[in-house]
Amino acid sequence: RETTNQKFVSHSCHFFLATGNKLISHIDEWQCRESLLSQDILDAKETIKNMLNEIEREQTEVSISWNDLEKCLGDAREFTQLEEGVSYVTNWILSTAESLLNGQLKVGYDIQSAEKLRLDHEILEFQCWKTYGYYGELLYKIDNFPGCKDSFAYKDLLSQRDFMDFVCRSFATRLERRRNLLI
Repeated sequence: RETTNQKFVSHSCHFFLATGNKLISHIDEWQCRESLLSQDILDAKETIKNMLNEIEREQTEVSISWNDLEKCLGDAREFTQLEEGVSYVTNWILSTAESLLNGQLKVGYDIQSAEKLRLDHEILEFQCWKTYGYYGELLYKIDNFPGCKDSFAYKDLLSQRDFMDFVCRSFATRLERRRNLLI
């Protein structure tokens, strides 16, 4: 997907290269017609050819740089999504899931009430599955992130991942303890 600036640079390079090649062709035709082999004309042709080669080299470098920039932007978008995902999972566990678990303090007075509370607990666990699945997906994506792993931003993301991991594991342990207590 080319942007307007990229198209402009690309079209400009093609225009200059085509114009330069036409100029060399005209000089060659003129030289043949007039039977001139002046050193000035030969030097001018050589200068034009060198300039065209330089334009082609620069165009190649611009294309490579543009592709690198697009890759970096793609990595940055993915990186931002990973950060948002880590934040979502951590916040969901610390707020919504925590509130749901803290709302279930009773253990029941008889088998029927205990069974009702256990079913309510299973509903809570079911609500957590989606977030746990997202958590696992995030761990995998962060560990296999293709971007620069030496950057400060990536190291910060690893710290956020570690905190998310701690929060999820701690909550899962508490959820399991609650389940065992109800059983």
